[in-house]
Amino acid sequence: MKKSPLVRKSDPQTSRDAAKKASKFAADHISAIYRALRLCKKAVTPSEMVVLMGWPFPNYYQIQRRGAQMERMGLIIRGPEKREGQRVWRLK
Repeated sequence: MKKSPLVRKSDPQTSRDAAKKASKFAADHISAIYRALRLCKKAVTPSEMVVLMGWPFPNYYQIQRRGAQMERMGLIIRGPEKREGQRVWRLK
């Protein structure tokens, strides 16, 4: 699968600067989510993970957007169990 670029040639410098930081943010989020799942030792939904991890990082959307990526990386399994309409995540 070809990876989509984070910026286009026509994007302004501010977008290019943000794209450079995005991969670091993603790696930090994935690491934090993985640690939280390892420490809680049970399957949790993204909403439950927000409570477990505490404010200010990460929020629901930061967690939710990493699910498919972490599953493709072979780190987690999402579902098939659901709670409150959300698939539970567990370590693979």
